[in-house]
Amino acid sequence: MVVLSFDTVRRGQNIIGREFEYVQGSLHNRAAFMSKYSQALHQDGKYSITELHQLAELICPDFPLSIIESTRDIVYHILEIQPLEISNNTIVPSSIFKAALRVCFIYHEMLEYLLGKIKLQFNTFCRCVASSEPWTATELEAIGAGIISCIEQLQSNNCASRNIIPPSRSVHDAVEYAIKSKAMYSATSPVDLSRLMYLNMCTKWIKDDKHILADVEALFKL
Repeated sequence: MVVLSFDTVRRGQNIIGREFEYVQGSLHNRAAFMSKYSQALHQDGKYSITELHQLAELICPDFPLSIIESTRDIVYHILEIQPLEISNNTIVPSSIFKAALRVCFIYHEMLEYLLGKIKLQFNTFCRCVASSEPWTATELEAIGAGIISCIEQLQSNNCASRNIIPPSRSVHDAVEYAIKSKAMYSATSPVDLSRLMYLNMCTKWIKDDKHILADVEALFKL
């Protein structure tokens, strides 16, 4: 019986039908969920957000819609889908959504922390020019340095498992990628800039996910 239990966990079967609190409880369980979720999607399929959430619920009945919706926002950003083009039936490629959800779920707590710190950085940054003026590269680099410092502090204080925070090099790369976006130099509102910075950093991690999630892929072939 014990052997069967260990084998069930090893194959990731232990998370099927379990509550979200259990599924998110360890890196192993999160990886197992993503493995099962990936298997449920057709490789070249396209799905609506409603369908993608329903698939998640087949594995974890109370899987939060909020995680699917936050993943959706990043996917729309990557695909450059404009708000006016979005409807309840808007479909997205499974390959992109799967990669985005992998990052959003495994790094869930860190991403919530990151968004809060990005908002704080933009809201408290003291500018020497009118608020309506576009932000300069120097200003955005200062914001980026503040964000990097916040994440490194999170790592050093062990506020969260090191296994669910991207490696330091990936954090630096994501910040650099984010502040090079042309859109960052046309937006002026701290709210818009915070959102763009967050979406751009997530985009970079999604593009590099085969590298930054190496520890997860050692557990399961995602």
